[in-house]
Amino acid sequence: MALAATGQHKLLSEVLQARGAAACAVDRRDVRGWTALHHAAAAGAFGACRVLRAHGASPQARTFEGQTPADLASGNEQCLALLRLPALGEAVDV
Repeated sequence: MALAATGQHKLLSEVLQARGAAACAVDRRDVRGWTALHHAAAAGAFGACRVLRAHGASPQARTFEGQTPADLASGNEQCLALLRLPALGEAVDV
């Protein structure tokens, strides 16, 4: 989560590729219910958001207060757009 929160997307990508997203538990929660994607979105770390989404992090994950990563990225349009895109292979309502 620290790599996501500090925007170190290159190192984050290397770790996720080396260990695998499942081994790193990209949707693991902290004491507030935040995932790494919540931290990256709140920090406006677009690169980290992109890497986490590519490795299966859920943009629908909610904190214990009911916030999604998009709720926390309200000031960063790039992050918001990325978080609103469906994941590859995800069903889309048209």
